Amino acid sequence: MSTVTAYWSQPRTANGSFVYTIGGFPPGAVTPNSIVTAQISELTNSGTSNDVPFIGDAVMRVDNIAPAQDNVVMRVEIDWASPLLFEINLLVSNG
Repeated sequence: MSTVTAYWSQPRTANGSFVYTIGGFPPGAVTPNSIVTAQISELTNSGTSNDVPFIGDAVMRVDNIAPAQDNVVMRVEIDWASPLLFEINLLVSNG
């Protein structure tokens, strides 16, 4: 039987194409054999912890995902001239 667990990244600001690593998972929660899906969202930029996802004019995408031991490495692209606030949500399946 497999398990599916949801995780999310801390909000960050960036733009352009870059490699992004999400770590800090419980030991063994992510392995090189995990199945990982990712979703990126632009966040409102209110300056509070209540920022919520919305659909803005920028194109944001996760191009590649490579699960590793206790972290996930991905290539991300945010097609905007200046840095935008975003978060990435992950679903990790093991089993």
